[in-house]
Amino acid sequence: MHWLMRAFITKIPFLGRYRLLRASDIARLQEHNRLLTEAATERARKLQERETEFAGFATKSALKFQELQEHNRLLTEAATESARELQEREAEFSEFATESALKFQELQEHNRLLTEAATESARKLQEREAEFSEFATESARKLQEREAELTNAITVMSGRLTRLTDHNRWLTETMMDGAGNTEQALLSRAIIQRPQEMEGSIQKLAPTQDVLVIANETKPQVNGVRVQRPTPISVSIDHAAARHPNLQGRDHRSRDRSRQKRVLMIAPGLTRGGAERQILATADGLLRRGYEVEIFYFARVAGEPDFIDEFTQLGINCHHPFELGDFIVSGDSVEDIHDLHQFAQLVDHLDIIPLGRALAKTIREFRPEIVHCWSDLANVIGGLVATNLGVPRVVLGQRNVPAFRYVDGVAPYLCLDAYRLLAQNSNIVMLNNSLTGLTKYLQWLDVPYDKIKLVYNGFLPEGIHIRRGSETKLCRRRLGLMDDARVIGTVMRFAPEKDPHVWLETAAAIAAARPNTRFVLAGYGNLAGQIERRIETLGLAECFILPGAPKDVGLIYGALDVLLLTSRFEGTPNVLIEAQAAGIPVVAPDVGGTSEALLNGVTGILVGNRRASSLASAVLEILGDPGWRERAATQGPAFVSKKFGHQRMIDDTIAAYGYRDARHSQFELQKIGANR
Repeated sequence: MHWLMRAFITKIPFLGRYRLLRASDIARLQEHNRLLTEAATERARKLQERETEFAGFATKSALKFQELQEHNRLLTEAATESARELQEREAEFSEFATESALKFQELQEHNRLLTEAATESARKLQEREAEFSEFATESARKLQEREAELTNAITVMSGRLTRLTDHNRWLTETMMDGAGNTEQALLSRAIIQRPQEMEGSIQKLAPTQDVLVIANETKPQVNGVRVQRPTPISVSIDHAAARHPNLQGRDHRSRDRSRQKRVLMIAPGLTRGGAERQILATADGLLRRGYEVEIFYFARVAGEPDFIDEFTQLGINCHHPFELGDFIVSGDSVEDIHDLHQFAQLVDHLDIIPLGRALAKTIREFRPEIVHCWSDLANVIGGLVATNLGVPRVVLGQRNVPAFRYVDGVAPYLCLDAYRLLAQNSNIVMLNNSLTGLTKYLQWLDVPYDKIKLVYNGFLPEGIHIRRGSETKLCRRRLGLMDDARVIGTVMRFAPEKDPHVWLETAAAIAAARPNTRFVLAGYGNLAGQIERRIETLGLAECFILPGAPKDVGLIYGALDVLLLTSRFEGTPNVLIEAQAAGIPVVAPDVGGTSEALLNGVTGILVGNRRASSLASAVLEILGDPGWRERAATQGPAFVSKKFGHQRMIDDTIAAYGYRDARHSQFELQKIGANR
C-alpha cells in the first residue's frame, strides 16, 4: 500500500512539486518555530526576571507601606497630643487672662490709691513747708533770745570770775605766807590754775555765738524744705550744758573714764532678722572682749518673734522709749533740742522728737564711749542725737545697698541730707557689710572713699545648732518630711524686698520637673496670708511646709538639699552664710552683695537674673548632680570660716571703733576689700 502511494505520488508531477514545496516549508517552519521557541524562552526568562524584580519591588513597597502606616500612626498620635496640649494651653491662657484681668483691676485700684496718697502727700508737704517756715522763724527768734541770754550770762560769769580770781590770789598769797611744806604749794598752784582754765573756757565759749548764727543762716534745702544742719559738736556740748542743768558741772575727764569701752547699739527693732542676728553676734563678741553693751530700739512689733530673750541671757539691757514714761509723750510741748523735726517724714508710725528725747536720756545715763547704729533710720536719729551729745565715736552701720533712694517722696532726700551732714563730723565712721553696698553708698552720698569702711558679717557658730549625718533625718522627721525626699527651702522675712512670690513661682517650676520635691518656707511677715493663698492657687499645698519663724534655724538647714534665695536687693545675706556653714549648696540671684557671700560654682550657683525659670534650672542642676552636695559639705564651712569668721568681724569692728587692741584685725583703711 505504501509502495503504491509512493509510486502514485512520484508519477504525478504536480504532487511531486507539492511534496518538495512542503518539505521546504516545513524546514522554514521548523526554523521559525525554533526562533519562536528561542524568543518565547527568552521572553519567559525575561518575564521571570521581571517577576523576580516585581516581587522584590512589591516586598519593598510593602515595607514602605508599613513604614508609612507607622508614620501616619505617630503623626496621628502627635496631632492628638498637640490638640490636647493646645486645649490645656487655651485653658491656662483663659485662666491667665482671667487672673490678668483681676490683677489689672487691682492695679487700677492701686493706682487710684497711689494718686490719692500722692495728692494727700502733696497737701501734707505744703502744710509741713508752712510749719517748717513758721518753725524756722520762731527758731531764729528763740536763737537770738538765747544768744542774748548767753551773752548776759557770759558777762555775769566774767564779773564773777574776776572777783573770784582776785579772791583766790589774795587767798593764795595768804597761804604762801604761812606755807611750810610742798603739799600746800601744790594746792596753791591748783587754786590758781583752776580759774585760769575757767577763763579759757569762757573765752572759747564767746566766739561760738557767731558760729551758731552762721549755721542757722546756711541751712540746705530739700525740695523747698529748709533743713537745719546739726550744731557742730564743739558747740553743742557747751550749748547743751548751758540749757540743761543735768549736764552742768561735770568733769569731762571723769566722764570719759566712766564710759570707757561702753557701747550703746541703736536699732529700729529686735525682730529675728539678719541685721538683728548680726547685732547679737557683735554684742556677744564685744562682751567677750571686756566691753559693756546696752541696746536702744525704737519699737517692739506685737506678734513678731524677736531676740530679746537671747540678749537678756547675755546680760544686756534692751531699752525702748515706751519704758521711759513722759519722755515719749508727743505733742508741740516737747522741746526739739536735737533738731529732729526736719526728719520727721522718715518714719510714719513713730513721733521722732520724743523718740530722740528718750534716746538722749539713755545716752546720758549709760554714758557710752561708742554709739553703734544699725540701719538707715537708726543712723539718722541715733547719729544726730549722739553727735549733739558729744559721744566720742558714732558708728553708722549700713546693712544693705542704698534702697532708700528708690523710695518715692521726700524721705530719700532727707536721709541723704542727714548722712551728708553727719559725714562732716570727725567722730563719725560708716560701716557697710558688702563691697557692693559700700560702693553704691559712696556714689549715692558723694563722700570720700575712706569715710565708709568694709566689715563683713560674722558667723557665730554658737548661735546655730548645725546638724550633720544622721541628724538630718531627725530634722526631716520633725518637719514631717520623708527621708528620701528632695527638699528645697529657705528662711526669710515675708516682705516685698525678699520677693516670696518669685520664690513660689520657682518652686512651681521645680515641682513640674520633679513632682516628688518638697519645699520648706520658714519665716514671718505681712505677706504670710498672700503666700498661703498663692500656694493653694498653684496647687502645691501638699508639697509645702510653712513652719513659721523658727528659733532653731539649724533645724531648717538640716532638712534641706538646696537653699534658694530670691531677694530683690541684699547686703550680705546671713541665710547664705549660715546655709554654707551647714554644708548646704545655695542658689541666689546676682543682686547686692550676694556674689560676695558664696563661691559660685563650688558652694552654690549665682544666677544672673531673677526669673523663676532661671532660678529653677539652677536648683535642678544641683539636684541632678550629687557632687554638689559633697563640694558644699566640705568647701562651704571652710569658706564661711575664712571670710565670715566671727573673731575677724569683732576685730574689724573694734578697729572701726578706733581701738588698736584688736588681736587679728584685717581692717585696713586704705585697702577696702583687699584680700576678701
